[in-house]
Amino acid sequence: MTPDILFNTGNANFRQESYSVLIKIIEEVKQYPNVQFKIEGHTDSVGDLSSNKRLSQTRANTVRNYLVSEGVPLEHIVVEGFGETKPIASNLSEEGRRKNRRVEIIIMN
Repeated sequence: MTPDILFNTGNANFRQESYSVLIKIIEEVKQYPNVQFKIEGHTDSVGDLSSNKRLSQTRANTVRNYLVSEGVPLEHIVVEGFGETKPIASNLSEEGRRKNRRVEIIIMN
């Protein structure tokens, strides 16, 4: 698993500090061109379940599209949005919600 790619509330554009994570992923994929990975999108609990599910999918798709635009083969990527169902921190604080607005990239092989 890689460090998280973070987002602002209600937004599918990744935060500026996430570019360094994405660059490292691209470098690794270039070293190991047969790597398969899963992109998982997540949200905080602000908003309703169905819109959070859609937003998490959109976030995962945004990351996938960026990686593909940088030369990562589309066929090496699986994408899934989980909405607010897999928090890594409490949604009762701003810091917890910030951590939950993320995309995780999991190397599958």
